[in-house]
Amino acid sequence: MKKVRDAKADFHPITTEDVTTAKARLTPAVARLNAYLASMGEDGTAWKDYLRWASLETELSKQAGYDPAALLRVHRRFSGGFVGLEEPEFVAVADALEEFALTVDAAQNPNLQTETGERLVKLAATLEEVGGGSPSAAQSTAIGEQIAWLRSHGQADQVAQDVTQNYSQPNLLLDVDGAFIHEALGNPIDETAPVVDCILGTAINGTGRTIGEFNVGLVENPEQAQLGVVIDSVNHSKTIGRNKSAVLYNTGATNLHAATNLFVNETGFTAGEIATGAKVNSRIDCITSTRRGLLGRIVVRVASKKAPKQKPLADVIAGQHARQKLYSSVRDRISDLLTKANDGFESGLRKPLLRFDGYPRLMRFSTTSEALRLRILQDADGRLAATSAPPSAAGTLVGLRVHQSLIGNSAQGMVAGRTFDQPRIQLLAESILGKVPEGLKTNPDEEPFSITFADVDPLTFDFDGDVITFTVRGKGFTNGDKKYQGMNIAGRYKVAADGNGLKATREGDFQITPPGFVSGAGRRLTVGDTVIKSVLQKKFAKALPAEIVRPGSRLEGDMSKLGVFYVAQVKAEDGWLVVGLDRKDQGTPVGEPTNKSVGVPTAKSAANLQPAGALAEAGGQ
Repeated sequence: MKKVRDAKADFHPITTEDVTTAKARLTPAVARLNAYLASMGEDGTAWKDYLRWASLETELSKQAGYDPAALLRVHRRFSGGFVGLEEPEFVAVADALEEFALTVDAAQNPNLQTETGERLVKLAATLEEVGGGSPSAAQSTAIGEQIAWLRSHGQADQVAQDVTQNYSQPNLLLDVDGAFIHEALGNPIDETAPVVDCILGTAINGTGRTIGEFNVGLVENPEQAQLGVVIDSVNHSKTIGRNKSAVLYNTGATNLHAATNLFVNETGFTAGEIATGAKVNSRIDCITSTRRGLLGRIVVRVASKKAPKQKPLADVIAGQHARQKLYSSVRDRISDLLTKANDGFESGLRKPLLRFDGYPRLMRFSTTSEALRLRILQDADGRLAATSAPPSAAGTLVGLRVHQSLIGNSAQGMVAGRTFDQPRIQLLAESILGKVPEGLKTNPDEEPFSITFADVDPLTFDFDGDVITFTVRGKGFTNGDKKYQGMNIAGRYKVAADGNGLKATREGDFQITPPGFVSGAGRRLTVGDTVIKSVLQKKFAKALPAEIVRPGSRLEGDMSKLGVFYVAQVKAEDGWLVVGLDRKDQGTPVGEPTNKSVGVPTAKSAANLQPAGALAEAGGQ
């Protein structure tokens, strides 16, 4: 670990110029947020009270001698989880304020160089202990602590990057089977619509029925998820064309093709260019006239000679019109799909994480020929992510692998040191789960309750031996108008899955003890300890019953066609929780899961991502 120790020679002093630069980034962001809040009237005033605006203005009015602790207390308010904090005006201040506070703290530290050297020596010593293996929990914490300090003080960036890359791997992996995506998003097309057109002076009216397939397949892309959308259909039409007194009865078959790509990355969903093509094959079934007698026969004779000569050009024009309509139709369909997908992405993932400052450092989507993949690395505040390779999760439609560090690291940033009353607990649950579980809903007969989470490790999980063990650490509680000292709440659940879904069984009661309490060591619980222990036992038993069963359920809306989804696989081992989702077709008896065989897009689909041959000659739009 000579390289780590030698990094002391690369010490980078933090100067007053660095502080001035960081402040110059913060000041305009604060001005924009101030104007935004001013436009909100009384709500804006309430926001300022919550954000400790007066304290922020006091610090910004200084030219030196800043209070980093005061700045960080203000910054903490920007990740309180309340709706609105995800808006760009708030996020811009939060980002710039954190940079300014940390720059000030480093610049005003007279022992920065000495402490940097000491931190690097400690880091090197821990890495030597680890050797070529994986760090233990204690070693992981020690490494993370030093990395966090170096980063926050602007030192040894390359060391921090190298160590993190070597010892911190993604702690959430999601794999979705490509054949399942193909069936979930693909749909047959069977649409009947009126045909109204005008070609070479002939007004055309009739009815067309379009039959085909809307197919979605995976396109290999390691940088972002890419879905190839291919639409192949045929429009069968019966039309009547009128040109002055001539009437033409036509039968048509128009081959329609469209292709585009959908992309998914950490910012949401986008679409590529749309290529379209159309080729018309029509037949004139009959020609008549609105005139009677000799004049009518003359009209029919002239039209019978003229129409076949014009037919090739008429078919080309009809194909151009069909291609334009197809382009508009696909554009609108893709736009609607993207709007719904991005709304869900924003409201269900991005915004809640931004409100709690829980957005991961890395969120990467990708696709292979077989699966869509999501990899998340959450190592906020210098905490390492997964320190061991994930187990396999093959064999199910959706495979989720979560390392215990994901929850602990997220909780550190989202709830550590914060006070959560019942409404705020519900807000947190709704942000993470999408709804408030029954066990967390407010009971009007219960006294108001709050928990202040511990400053360090407020929530930790351990996954091993098919047992999920968790500990909630609170440094203070209120129940009604009474205050109580801190308590740790620990629980153990044995997990299993079969054809009936997920089953988690609690092993014993929740273990509720004061921090550092050791049974039989001489310390006894106080009356207050006993009271809050009883309250917590009831609340946790309500939220987390002795047996938790999650049978299969059907997705909503158009996705209900896919059958009933259930947890078919669950295992906890070596710090990882593996969950596999499968489905039962409608009508399959419970306990007898049957995976529906779905078709995988063929190589032809990939070739059709760009128009070829005659369609290319028509031009892609």
